[in-house]
Amino acid sequence: MSIENNSKKDANVNYNGSHTDKTIPLDDIIQLYNARFRKLVPLLPDSKIPNVQHLITDEEIKAFTSAEGKPVRIIHQNPSFWTEKHLQDKDYLFCNVATTFGLTDLKDSKDRPLYLYGVDVDTKETFEALKDLIEMLKGFTFVVKSHKEYGYHFYILTPIFHEAMGRTSFKLGSEIEIKTGLSLMHLPQADIGNILIGITNALAQLNRSILTRTIKCSKKS
Repeated sequence: MSIENNSKKDANVNYNGSHTDKTIPLDDIIQLYNARFRKLVPLLPDSKIPNVQHLITDEEIKAFTSAEGKPVRIIHQNPSFWTEKHLQDKDYLFCNVATTFGLTDLKDSKDRPLYLYGVDVDTKETFEALKDLIEMLKGFTFVVKSHKEYGYHFYILTPIFHEAMGRTSFKLGSEIEIKTGLSLMHLPQADIGNILIGITNALAQLNRSILTRTIKCSKKS
């Protein structure tokens, strides 16, 4: 999925700020935000390209110089980029929605900052190894069935910082991706109202064990 700024306006988007029938309802976007997806990225109708035209201000560009003026990088670097008011003002950009990862503005019950990570499972071997865990996760977090036969995405909030882990970090046939930084994972609109359940502070320790178990299950020895 591309994370670069789109340079052209899309014909399906109303840039004057009013709703169109091709945008996600504001209530669903706010629901995601309140479910602790604080690093949301609006997407064009193709669900691949960020719809970030006119999203950032000159002040934000100056404050996050290493982002080189690229909106998705600023969302990634700024844990407090979104507020409910900001989402209300920019809801017309959300034809579809993704999330990036990393440090959030959230804290656990011990006042530790929380990091949002995404886990991408898509092989049969990995699914078989993690299927009990995935089924358990459906009870309290956001689990997405991807278009692949054995594909699932799930999300973890944890106070533990972890580097991203690509497929080469895992055993052949048991590859997963653990996304922790500047990358995007699509949140299908159809699933928002059906399986959206907030990740609470009380789950921080459990999420840590989930991350450990996921890595241990598939990592190369």
